[in-house]
Amino acid sequence: MKKIIFIIISGFLPLLTFGQIKTCDARLFMVSASNDTIPFAYANLNLLKGQDLDSAFQSDENGKFQIRFEISRNNKLQVLIEKNRKQDFVLNESTNCNFYVRLSVDTIKLSEVDIVKKRDATEMSLMKTRSSEVLNEGELLKAACCNLSESFETNPSVDVNYGDAVTGVKEIQLLGLSGLYTQMLGDVVPTLRGLAVPFGLNYVPGPWLESIQISKGAGSVANGFEAITGQINLDFKKPSKEKSLFLNYFSDTEGRNEANFIIDIPLSKKVKYIIMAHSSFRLAEPDRNNDGFIDQPKLQLVNLYNHFDFRQGNKFEGQLILKALSEIRSGGQKDFNPATDLQSFEHYGFQVTTNRIEAILKSGWMFPEKPWKSIGMQVSNIIHNHQSYFGKRIYNANQYSTYFNLSYINIIGITQHKYKFGVDFKSDVWKQQLDGIENNRNEYIPGLFAEYTYESISEDFGLIAGIREDHHNDFRYFFTPRINLSYNLTHLSALRFSIGQGRRVPNYITDNLSVMLNSKRLEVLEKLKMEDAWNGGFNYTLKNEYQNGHFTIAADIYYTYFVNQLITDQYSSNEVIYYYNLNGKSSALSSQLTISNTFNNNLEFKIAGKYDNVKSDYINVKSIQKPLVAPYKLLGNIGYATDNDIWKFDATLQWESAKTLPSPSGLINSEIMPEQSPSIFLLQAQITKQFRKWELYFGGENLLNTMQKNPIISANNPFSSEFDATRIYGPVMGAKGYIGFRMKFQK
Repeated sequence: MKKIIFIIISGFLPLLTFGQIKTCDARLFMVSASNDTIPFAYANLNLLKGQDLDSAFQSDENGKFQIRFEISRNNKLQVLIEKNRKQDFVLNESTNCNFYVRLSVDTIKLSEVDIVKKRDATEMSLMKTRSSEVLNEGELLKAACCNLSESFETNPSVDVNYGDAVTGVKEIQLLGLSGLYTQMLGDVVPTLRGLAVPFGLNYVPGPWLESIQISKGAGSVANGFEAITGQINLDFKKPSKEKSLFLNYFSDTEGRNEANFIIDIPLSKKVKYIIMAHSSFRLAEPDRNNDGFIDQPKLQLVNLYNHFDFRQGNKFEGQLILKALSEIRSGGQKDFNPATDLQSFEHYGFQVTTNRIEAILKSGWMFPEKPWKSIGMQVSNIIHNHQSYFGKRIYNANQYSTYFNLSYINIIGITQHKYKFGVDFKSDVWKQQLDGIENNRNEYIPGLFAEYTYESISEDFGLIAGIREDHHNDFRYFFTPRINLSYNLTHLSALRFSIGQGRRVPNYITDNLSVMLNSKRLEVLEKLKMEDAWNGGFNYTLKNEYQNGHFTIAADIYYTYFVNQLITDQYSSNEVIYYYNLNGKSSALSSQLTISNTFNNNLEFKIAGKYDNVKSDYINVKSIQKPLVAPYKLLGNIGYATDNDIWKFDATLQWESAKTLPSPSGLINSEIMPEQSPSIFLLQAQITKQFRKWELYFGGENLLNTMQKNPIISANNPFSSEFDATRIYGPVMGAKGYIGFRMKFQK
């Protein structure tokens, strides 16, 4: 009787289990012939019912995925290992949620795995202790991206403003403050300092860049003491193992033409080489507002970049980078003739001639048996020659800079505790002359630094604490402490905190080169001290994924307080611009909220809002909003790409609130409100069509035709005491269009 009951129950059991659903939070692993196990990231997976496909999906970067299936013998999980190789797993009630795919030694190499996830145009990491934002190639190509200043046009964190209405000089603003207080790095080596500050954003072609990393707040002490509001690292294209040729050409309706030429040549198994060339020229003389001044300067620029990469096995690697640049930019009144007007002052004109050479040597020694241990060295030398005149003013300068950094990295017991220490040396030799008066100086700054990094085993807490001591030949010894903390509230969200001190040696001429286009006299009231500031802030980042996409929310707030600052005072006199050390308070409060979303790898949009409250005390004015900084800004960006990126569409709309304008007559007091600019809207859009070997792009900037009326005061009398071309709050040019193409050939 018992046997009969057992047989009956066994016969009905499949009917009882059929239709039941099982959910697995599963993980996929690759196992090599030597039994090494690693997560199988971005693997293509199929859920099969019998021989029919039920659904297709992917594992994430950690090999994780979720699967739901009916408990029956007909369900299978199919893993697409290679183009012609698959592996099936039977799914039933006893299925383990971990799946292992055994591969050959060759197959486990990453070069044999097809990565199909599309990289986000802008990435915000949850794993890094410092708050960082990475602008990838997708973001850089959303605009024409001819130089570095145009690379930030779709990014809400960095603002780019014109410095005046004549020279075309641009400056960035981070956390509401001038780019002077943001340390610029090229492949983690300090660059674009001193004489390169006014026009340096034009010296870096966008097509040369692989990505841009933006870090707000306290940066690493290993890179120096100059970062106050943050660091921007320019990641240049590197030599690869494959031969390739890249061509890019751009032309706009204002007569600007640019060309880029990149060749990647592996010279041997140990030596790789890449050369990049850039040319930009503009000979047109547009004057849309009919004020007698051309709206954009004439330009002739040639730029070369050579990069050698050499390595010896897995113990040594080195890089040698050679750069050379020559630029001539000129402008002023349309009738200006340098041959006849330079001394007679019949017409107003300017010209800036720049020649720059830069050499960088980077080397690193590794220890294969101890991969956490390394020694690194960086050496750079820069020669920068600047010759210029602005109407009656003549400014000539030479800067010779040397930088040396030697660092050692190791662990304390286990890899969760890391430390770095080292020495560096920086020297700047200045030879400059303004209107026949020499202003030469030499700076020699040796320094020591040490940095400790802790990462918890669960990777939910991180700490970076660093300190450095430097000695300046004029300002003596000074310390620079910095600390960064991060805590992952969940695996999808992170909270970060940073606080630190930063300093920089001011150069009142190049830091404010645009004031040359002002009739006021320049007067330094006292010996200028080193600028000194503290910066602290919080960042919160949340990421989440849904069925067909993912989104990111980032919010931050930072506060910068100056202990000392170079004050450029355009308020206290209607005849003189004064330079002096801060006597009072100067601070900047900056907050930003950014929401970005990507849907189905085709549609993405970004919305951001920012508030900057930047105030400073002057001799006769207390706690006034810093000129030409918009307190409120909004940015919206939307992009759409068809499958395989055959067509790409992108548009960005920006709004800036009213800005405080420098007073043309000075003598503003606390009871009189300074003049305000109107708020402005800026719109740009681009369409890209991808062909087999090349792509065509065309678009427009300032499509709403926003133009500042009368950007130059007393334009018809430029040698009078009222002349001023520095009160710029918006575009001088109206709407413009452009077209270009990119081609890449790879063997």
